[in-house]
Amino acid sequence: MRKIVEISEEVYQCLMDGKCVEGSMRMEKPRKLIVFNNYKRTKPRRYPKVLLGRTDFGKVYKTKTRHRWTESMPSNLGAVRMARIMERDCKQAQEIIATAEIIDRV
Repeated sequence: MRKIVEISEEVYQCLMDGKCVEGSMRMEKPRKLIVFNNYKRTKPRRYPKVLLGRTDFGKVYKTKTRHRWTESMPSNLGAVRMARIMERDCKQAQEIIATAEIIDRV
């Protein structure tokens, strides 16, 4: 059995380049054709991050929409000591963000 599948030129080019194309396929009853519609997804925006400052075990970044605070510490420190370090670095990160906001307003 042979059926005709209708696809756009853009999808055809992607297939000829060896790429996979995600989409939906349906049957059009009046024309008795199978129609393929590709998903036109947009890539998520990635805003550049600016380093505001460093804490003892981490860094504080700022993007257009968010503030990011990352930490990395050795696992052999123990839970209690790591909790204290995280509290101290949290206060440092808060000071860094407050300082950056003051500088931005001036």
